[in-house]
Amino acid sequence: MQFLYFYKNKKTFTLIILLVISFGLMFFNVKISFLQIRNVLFFVVYPFETAISWIGNSVVKTFSSFKEIEELEKELSLTKERLTKYQEFLTMYEQLLKENEELRKALEVKNSFSFKSIYAKVVFRDPSFLNQTLIINKGSVHGVKVNMSVVSYDEAGNSYLVGKTVEVSPFSSKVKVLNASDFYLGVVFEKNRYIGIMQGSGSFNNCVVNYVPVEAPIEIGEGVLTSGESDIFPPNIRVGKVIASSSSMTDKFFRRVYVKPVLIYSKIKDVFVVLWQNEEEILEKKVEYKE
Repeated sequence: MQFLYFYKNKKTFTLIILLVISFGLMFFNVKISFLQIRNVLFFVVYPFETAISWIGNSVVKTFSSFKEIEELEKELSLTKERLTKYQEFLTMYEQLLKENEELRKALEVKNSFSFKSIYAKVVFRDPSFLNQTLIINKGSVHGVKVNMSVVSYDEAGNSYLVGKTVEVSPFSSKVKVLNASDFYLGVVFEKNRYIGIMQGSGSFNNCVVNYVPVEAPIEIGEGVLTSGESDIFPPNIRVGKVIASSSSMTDKFFRRVYVKPVLIYSKIKDVFVVLWQNEEEILEKKVEYKE
């Protein structure tokens, strides 16, 4: 009968037993439960807290990055300006070094002359294909006169004849180069010392020396110098070298000698106007003065 009573009221007894077990667990494990609840809450909240913290840090870092980028752009702009100025200064410095080197070399050449001279620069060239004239930046106020010889120098510092002044203004002068068709010059061959009259050939580079005796032992490659038998050109200035020689059937006494000038028209930059007078002319003036 008791078993039947329990069977009929099994739900009630089951509820009572569960309540007793629950209260017992709560009584004996209250601390553990609180810790477990805290852990559960921490486990649930932690991802959200981490996400919010990460988003906040990302936002702060983003704004900081924008500011840093802006500052870097300003610094980069200033650096570019400084670099541009530095490059300009470097270019100017290199140009000054080059000009100083050119002036030093020009001074060495000037000091090697046995005559006085005026240093000048070429500022304009003949626009035609004839290449017969140059304009230099020195004129009458600097002591330049018409019919003064003009010389220049090569990379090795060796001087050579360019031509002579034909027009002079206060601050500039026109120079006719020696390959002009109407340019005449007394020359002497360096080895055998025979003398002739050299004439330019116009637009061509080569010049012709006339009135050279047939018996003169002219050698190919022989140097040609100014003879000094002139009121304009000092002696022994380099002119060019012999490249060919020919004789004519109609002329039994003289032959032609072809000379390649040293000067290269397009490369002439620095020149010297020669202040020179023939010694014979000076002696004649002294004699006239005494009389």
